[in-house]
Amino acid sequence: MKKWLLLVLLLSCVFILAATPGSAEDPLVTKSWVDSYLNKVVGEAESKLDALTDELDGKNINLWIGKTSATVNGTAKTLEVAPLLSNGRTMVPLRFIGECFGAVFVWDNSLKHVTYTKGVTKVSLCINQKNIVVNGVSVATDVPAVLVNNRTMVPLRVISESFGAKVNWISSEKRVNIIYED
Repeated sequence: MKKWLLLVLLLSCVFILAATPGSAEDPLVTKSWVDSYLNKVVGEAESKLDALTDELDGKNINLWIGKTSATVNGTAKTLEVAPLLSNGRTMVPLRFIGECFGAVFVWDNSLKHVTYTKGVTKVSLCINQKNIVVNGVSVATDVPAVLVNNRTMVPLRVISESFGAKVNWISSEKRVNIIYED
């Protein structure tokens, strides 16, 4: 008799365990769990796909003169220093533009010299000098790089074009549009 009771108890435990939430015997919880899991996995996949699409499509950057707001591929960004005009040239924070391009920076504070690279492109410049060096070739600029609130401001067109980006000026909005395909 004890053996029969033990067998019944054991079978009851197996039956109860078989119907635990998330098992085939409990489809509502399983469907709920699966829906939750799929939403999470699909959301992560969509984020990764968006990031890959941005890399493949390049960058679409918009900056406004006198404003610290910008957009990169439609996503709002905040600049530490607003772009400005100097002798008819748009000056922008080098780090912001360089990071949009994926460049790596090296700053020499004693010389006020910055070098940044992206792939095979290497650009060097000194604060308050009108020449920059692009892949070993000196390029004259109309205005020198300057420091504004301890941020290196550079002439946008020459810097962007050194990385192969296209620069468009929309005067009615005082907006610069940069299209960069990696």
